[in-house]
Amino acid sequence: MKGSSKESYKERLCITLDSDVLEAVRRLAAADDRPVSSYINRCLKLVVMKEAEESQKDQSVS
Repeated sequence: MKGSSKESYKERLCITLDSDVLEAVRRLAAADDRPVSSYINRCLKLVVMKEAEESQKDQSVS
């Protein structure tokens, strides 16, 4: 069911990566048995969540 709270909406994006970065991501995605796009999405989510946590900590200290 589209729009349900358990389903996240996906958007298409075209990016350019360095060849060595893409090759490393391909290897890591294969080792994790994930498609490259899912692996990149997972990595970006982890980075964004970490940045948000650090930002909250900085704001609470101020």
